[in-house]
Parts: sequence; structure tokens; C-alpha cells
Amino acid sequence: MTTFPVEDALEKLSLEPDAPSVDEVQVPPPQPTPPQISIQDRLERASKAAALNLSELRSPEWVSALDNWRNLQRTPPWEHLHYSVNVGDHVALDRSEAKVFLNRPVNYLKKFDLSRGWRRYEFVPKTARPPGGSKLEAIRLWEVENNRKLDADVIFSRHTMVQLMCHGFGLQGIDSGSKVILTRFKGRLHVELYKKTCISRSPGTMAGYNFEQIMTERQFVPPTTNATKYNSMVMHQITIDGKTVRVLSSSEADACKSLEFNKFDAYSVLNNYLELKSWVSLDRKRITKARIQCYLGGVSTLVVGHRDPQSHHLLDVVTVDALEKAPQRRGKLTRACSRKYMNRLLAYLIQWLRLSTEILACGNDDVPEHFVLVKDGENLTIKPTTVEEHPEVALMLSQEYVQWANTLEEGSESSVNNTNNGSESSIPDRNAPPARHKKSGSRRKHSHRPRQPREESQAGSDLSK
Repeated sequence: MTTFPVEDALEKLSLEPDAPSVDEVQVPPPQPTPPQISIQDRLERASKAAALNLSELRSPEWVSALDNWRNLQRTPPWEHLHYSVNVGDHVALDRSEAKVFLNRPVNYLKKFDLSRGWRRYEFVPKTARPPGGSKLEAIRLWEVENNRKLDADVIFSRHTMVQLMCHGFGLQGIDSGSKVILTRFKGRLHVELYKKTCISRSPGTMAGYNFEQIMTERQFVPPTTNATKYNSMVMHQITIDGKTVRVLSSSEADACKSLEFNKFDAYSVLNNYLELKSWVSLDRKRITKARIQCYLGGVSTLVVGHRDPQSHHLLDVVTVDALEKAPQRRGKLTRACSRKYMNRLLAYLIQWLRLSTEILACGNDDVPEHFVLVKDGENLTIKPTTVEEHPEVALMLSQEYVQWANTLEEGSESSVNNTNNGSESSIPDRNAPPARHKKSGSRRKHSHRPRQPREESQAGSDLSK
């Protein structure tokens, strides 16, 4: 199956690219007046107000200021841990639920009705899962196994950050019917999107689950629930003005190119994952949102099943290079899905969340402190809250996780949390050969080997891509 750049994929499906929108507006050359407000000043102002103006976020001036953000570095992302959720919400630090991608002929795939089984499908919403979700249980199990605190400053599910980053592309993100819960506890900021409404059963929503099924299972049997999954937790390390922030993103891996995980290290294993989508049309809005997902998960390949909107049968299957380098016009940063723009957008949003909650916090880090982020007109605002005011905040952290965090011995896997000096001692070595793993009852896991800190020019090189 051939991988196409975005433009070629649109042409292959005989779909016209969308007309230029605010997402693709060229940043005009800087004018002599008025003087530009630096991105640091904009960030400081937004953090003190605990409010992010979406009109400003969509302005060319903001993008231009973001382009001039200095002293910002980003280390290439790596898989810090992985886990499977089995039947009964059992979380295990293995790859038992990982599925291999089957590269089948399109003519063979066209015979399947992707809406099949939609009336019997039972979607398990996050509100029905244990508090904190499977990712916090996986972190707790990792810390129990390693007897030390996992070094992460911000933890979120990928879907949550996708919705926030969509605002940076002029797309629909956080709406008035949803909210983001933020909880500060033991030096970490937990970020999670909460919506009262859950996904309804329909032929269209079922098509996505069935597409994943026919691309990973040799015998097509429509799934009946989303209870089981395989997740990769990817670490994004950002350094701003010499201070390092570690951001841990949990994302479901739809399929793998190979199940021989022992031949990958913590970096190359991300290229082993694929993102699967089933769409009735392929437009820039869908592509942009999917590429943000791939960026946060470190996934380079997006596989799209183009289906008929009436019969829900596949018409074609196209693979897209999800992280291709977007063109840079006149050397200026644009809203195109370039890594440079997404790197800086992610850094800005993470800093805004951290600084805003830090200013609003009471200062007691030994007990969970909750905040709620909502869309208020043209602003995203953050306010302190309580369990009495918003009972859903109780879903953020399980009692078991809180008890474990309180009993965990002091110290973390590196000195970043304690000194915030940008130490990279726990970053896996990209030049080291893949670790050889002992056989066990579960699928193999790769380990992380420490390496020496890289030179500053190398650490920040990824932002120029």
C-alpha cells in the first residue's frame, strides 16, 4: 500500500481541496507599526487572567509572535510506557491487545458492509470506567514495578489535547457543552476532557470500529464493545528558557506494522503504529484533526478507508504521510500542519494550563486541587472548583491512585521534577541498539537506556522542521 502526501491523497480520491481558510492564511510580512507583542508577554497576560482569547489565537499577529518564540527546544518524542486494557477493565503493562495491520487488496475489502452490527454495539464511555481511567492505573502499576515516581509534569489523554489544539487551527474544539477538568496533585497537572453526552450508536460510528476490525483481524466479526484496547503513552519533552516540562500523552494504537517489538527502541516503536480512519470524505478539516492526533502519538502513517455514505461499503483505502513537512511560504510560520507550528502550539497551551493553575492554586500540593476549563464566548477560561460544585472532578483520580501517590517514596527517575534544570538523564538513547527482552507470559516490552544530555543545538533542532 503506497503512502501519499496529503495533496496527492486528495487528488487520488477525486476530491477537491477545501478553499483556503483561516487555517492556511499566510502570515503577512511584519509591519513597522505597531510594535509586536512578544509571545512571552501574551502568555504571561493569558496566564494571569486564566483566560485564552480565541480571536487572538486565530490572528496572524499571534502566529507571527509564535514564530519568533526564542529559547524553546523540544526533544523528539518517545514511548515511555505501554499497556493493554483487557475484558473487565483489567490493565496490564503488556502488548496483549496490540493488533497487526493486514495489508489487504482493496477489491477484497469492498465487499464488507462497515455498518454491520451497529445495533448490538455497546460503547463504554469514560464516565463508566474507574476514576482516573486506565492511563492512571498504568502509571501506578509502572511506579509499583519500578519503585519510583514516573517523571511527568502534565498528563492527558490524546483526545483532550486534540480538542484544545484544534483552536490553534481555527477548527471546532472545546464547545459550550463540554469542559476540561484539571487537577493538580503531587507536582503533576492532570488534564481530561469531560462531556455528559456519549457517542450514540449509528451505522456511521460503527463504520470506524468495523474498519479497524477488518484491517487487523483475519476473520471479520463486528466488535460488540470498545472495552478492550492497546495504548501507547508518549513523552513530549519541552524546554522553555532552560526549564524542562515533561508532557505524557496517552493514545490508543489502532494497529501495528509488526508485532516483533524487540527490534524497536523507544523512538522507532512509534513509527510502528498506524492511525486508522473511516470517512465518507477526505477534507482538510478531517486531515488536520487526524494529523494533530498523529503528532501527539508520534504516529507517521494515517490509513483512511473512504466509504460510501449510503451503503457504508469501502470505495478505496489511502495511506497518508501524517507528519510530512508542510511547505513554508516566504520562510514564515503558517497554520499548516508543520511540526514546527504544532511544537510551538503545544508548548504554548501546556504553559498556559500550568501557569494559570499555578497562579490560582492554594499551594497545598498534598491533596488534589481541581479546576475547570470552559468555553465562555470567545474565551477559554479556567476557574477553581470543588467536588460539590462539579461532582465529575471526582472522576479524575481514583482513591487507590491517591493513596499510592501519598505512600510513594520521595524521588523521581530524574532530577527534572525536583530541580527543573533540564536534565535529560532518563531520556532513552536513540543510538543504542534495541534491548533484548526475556520471554514472559505477555508480549515483550522495551526498556529505556539513559544517555548523556545532547548539545543545545541538537535538542532544539526539531523545532525547525
